[in-house]
Amino acid sequence: MGAGHGVRHCNKPQTVYNLTVDGTHTYYVLAGPTSLLVHNCPPYDYGKYPEYHWWQYGRRKWPEPNGTLRDLKGLATDDVNNSLESKEKQALMKKLRKKPYRVVKALNRPRNGVHARVKEYKPATDEGNHRVWMLQQLMEEGLLPEDTPIYVHQIQRWQGRR
Repeated sequence: MGAGHGVRHCNKPQTVYNLTVDGTHTYYVLAGPTSLLVHNCPPYDYGKYPEYHWWQYGRRKWPEPNGTLRDLKGLATDDVNNSLESKEKQALMKKLRKKPYRVVKALNRPRNGVHARVKEYKPATDEGNHRVWMLQQLMEEGLLPEDTPIYVHQIQRWQGRR
């Protein structure tokens, strides 16, 4: 197979292997007679955040809800600010305002697999700041009931303590 001829689309399950080589950022592997340059992803503590390793199952397995919107009350969203990146995310969230349950879905089933997460040392979000911020607003305005089930990693750490 020459350059540019290596893409095939399959609609049936295929066996794949995820490899990580310690201490090497890029390396070559053989695919038949073809040598392929492979990029190593940086190491990440998947044991600490188990929801991030959905890729190893071949499909996403969503965690069960571990709280409700009520648990988001008083949770700080430190990264929601006046930066350009934050303003872009705020605008995206505001577009979803007309369909509040889509924001809930974005929290519970994020497309990139990265769930909102609460910091270990204070009641603030570490990931998913803008989704949590928008849900707090929708709840305060009465557009979503407080007992709506959600999943936020480590939310139980702060439930009832604020």
